[in-house]
Amino acid sequence: MNNTSYRMNFLKISLLALSLSTIASCGVGIDDNKGPNEKRVIENQKLVEEYKSVEGIYDGTYNLASENRPVKVKLYLFISQVQEQPDNQNLKPGLRVVLKGRLMQTEVLGDSDNVILEGQYESTTGMLRLDPNSNQSVTARGCRLGGSKSISIEGSVAGDNISAQVESNGQNIGQLKLSRQLSTQENQATVVDEDQEFQRLQKLYKNMLGTFSGQLKREGCEKTKSEKLMAWVYVDRVADGTGNGGQTCYVPKLSIRTSREVQGELADVLYVAPSGFDPQSISPQFQSRVVNAANGSTFLTQALIRTPADGKITGTISTTGVWGTFDLKKVSDEVSAPADESVLLTQRLEKTYAQFIGNYSGKVSPAPGVPFEAWPVQLQVRAQREINSAGIMVPVLHAIYTRPDVFDPSIGRKDMKGQVVVDGCQTQILFKSDATYNTGTVQGIGKMDFAADVTLANGRVQLKGDLSDHRGYLGVLSVSKKSK
Repeated sequence: MNNTSYRMNFLKISLLALSLSTIASCGVGIDDNKGPNEKRVIENQKLVEEYKSVEGIYDGTYNLASENRPVKVKLYLFISQVQEQPDNQNLKPGLRVVLKGRLMQTEVLGDSDNVILEGQYESTTGMLRLDPNSNQSVTARGCRLGGSKSISIEGSVAGDNISAQVESNGQNIGQLKLSRQLSTQENQATVVDEDQEFQRLQKLYKNMLGTFSGQLKREGCEKTKSEKLMAWVYVDRVADGTGNGGQTCYVPKLSIRTSREVQGELADVLYVAPSGFDPQSISPQFQSRVVNAANGSTFLTQALIRTPADGKITGTISTTGVWGTFDLKKVSDEVSAPADESVLLTQRLEKTYAQFIGNYSGKVSPAPGVPFEAWPVQLQVRAQREINSAGIMVPVLHAIYTRPDVFDPSIGRKDMKGQVVVDGCQTQILFKSDATYNTGTVQGIGKMDFAADVTLANGRVQLKGDLSDHRGYLGVLSVSKKSK
C-alpha cells in the first residue's frame, strides 16, 4: 500500500473514531446527565481497530456451485455505524460500529449485486461472517433493485486474501477466492438509486444493446422451418413491486423484445431478465408471460441467450420444451423498435397475408348425400383495414365466396374473415363468416366456414378443405391461383 493510501486510510479511521468519541461525549441517549457512554466508546474503538485491517476492495472469482465455473466479482468491505437499543447492561441508545459488505459481479449484473451485508470480523481467528440486511438493501424510495438475492458470506481472512463460501437459504451456492487491491475506486457502501442503476446497466451491457436481425429456426414435422426474426436489446424500467407509500417501483432491467416476420405463436414478445443476466448461464435468463390467443390463459416462455464477441446473439426459446432457436447479428447500436406496437403488428399481418391475396377459382366436390353435382366457385381473397378488439386499425383477411352459376346472393355470395395458422405442420387458413348474418328469410343463411390447407407448388397457391354453411357440411372446396 503506498504512503498516500496509508495516510488517507489513517485519516478516515481517525475521523471515525473522533466522531464516535464526540457523539458519546455529547451524551447521546435517554439520560444526558449521566455522562458519556464509556463502554460503547471503548467497544467501538476496538471494532474500528479490528475492521480497519480488512476494510477495502477485493477482486477475485466466485465459483458457482450449480454450474461449476468462476465469475469475476468485487467484494467491498467498509466500516459503518448502526443505531442500537439499550441492552441489559444499561447501554444507552446510540451508534454501534459494524462491518458491512457488498458482493458485485463485474462483467454482468449478479444475483446479489444490490444486497448490503452486515457482520463481524475477528482478527485473532481471521474469521469473517456477513449476513444480509434487508432494511438497508433498498433504495431511498423503498424499492428493491435487480440482483437482490439473499446471501451470506462465511470464511477466513489471511493477510490481503479472503477464502469464503457463499450461502443462500442455508445451502452452499459458491466459493469466493479474493485478494485486496490498491484501488482508488469508490467503496460502494450503499445501494444506488434507480437512476444510477439504470446508468450502470447501460454501461455494463453497452456492447450488447442495440437492434439485431437474423433467422429463427423451428424443428418439427420432419423438416426445419426458417424465417426472419428481429430483436431489440435494451435496459428498461420495469414495474416491480411497491415502495414507500405504496408507490410502484420501476426497476431497471435488461430486456429483449422479439418480433417474428409473420403473425403466429410468440409473434411479439417482451422478455425481461428477472434479476441478473449471465451470457454463460446454462439456465434461461429471460422470461415472459404470454397470453394464449385460443383461450386467454397465460403461459411462461423463456429465452436462453448467448452473446458472441462479434456482435451476434444466439439463443433458445422454450415453452414446455424447445420452441425454436435463433442466430442474430447486430445491425445497429440504436434500439429502433417502433414505440407504437401496431406498426410491427401491421407489418407482420401484411407479410403473412401477402402470398394469399388474389383471385382463386375451383369447385366444390359434394359430400356423400348432398343432393348436388359439383359446382364452380370463385374466391377473392383480400386484406382490408379494420379496427380490431384492441382498438387498433390493422389489416384483416377476407374471402368473398361466389358461385358464378347461382344468381341468388343469399346462396351464391358469402363474405368470410380469415385467420392464417402458420405454426403447424400444415399451414392453414380458417375462413369464417358471421353466423348471425342474414341475407334472406332463413335464419343463419349467411353462415359459411372453410378450413383450408395451403399448398405452394408449381408456381401456384392451392386452398383445399372442408366447406360448410347453415345447412351443414357441403363437401371439399379446392381453389387455386397463380403465386406471385
